[in-house]
Amino acid sequence: MNTQLAKDIIATITYYDVLDYPLTLFEIWKYRICAENGDCHAPAPVSLEDIATCCRHRSVQKYVSCRNGMYVLCGREHLISVRKDREIISLQKIKKLRRMIAFLRISPFVRMVCVTGRLAYNNCEKDSDLDVLIVYEKGHIWTGRFLMTVLAHVCGVRRHGKKTTDRLCLNYHVTTASLEVPTQDLFGAHEYAWTFPVFDAGDIFAQFCAKNMWIAQYKPQYACEDTKSKNFAQ
Repeated sequence: MNTQLAKDIIATITYYDVLDYPLTLFEIWKYRICAENGDCHAPAPVSLEDIATCCRHRSVQKYVSCRNGMYVLCGREHLISVRKDREIISLQKIKKLRRMIAFLRISPFVRMVCVTGRLAYNNCEKDSDLDVLIVYEKGHIWTGRFLMTVLAHVCGVRRHGKKTTDRLCLNYHVTTASLEVPTQDLFGAHEYAWTFPVFDAGDIFAQFCAKNMWIAQYKPQYACEDTKSKNFAQ
């Protein structure tokens, strides 16, 4: 039995337990965290079957419970129903976000809009806002940001004051020349491993992924997916 892989699995489930988010076997494989904090020692490659075999071992089952295909820490089984409820809420919010972006994308210099935060992995509560990453054309970040903020505010969809539910949280703005995330730690790896675009003006998301392959230091299965296969892609 691969001891390091067992540690990685427990570390992954524990990390997402803090976020009240049970994982499927596939998600454990795909979003596996290196227990050694950015230095993966598990033999490569690790297959889905390797994960399944390890999860059946008593060294993992001592800490982890599996119910209905979801893996959680022992005693935290109630999170399975929480996840299902939040998935329904999140899918509704994504539909609202797509309608917003269909209009807001007319703002000049916007090249890509990505879903981030809890919304990206369907873990929103009813009163959650909508976290997005906006990429502007090189050299136009200040003009683009100003116009997007004004347009979102005029349309009544910008988060401000106590108005947060289903409002856009415009908290991350970059340009096509600065796609690499500066905060390269476990939190950043989690945040951007789940990110996906709801608007992409021209292969920007693929460039974003290529610039942030450092995520694989923390999540070794990280790779730039074909966004055309995503239900929520452009």
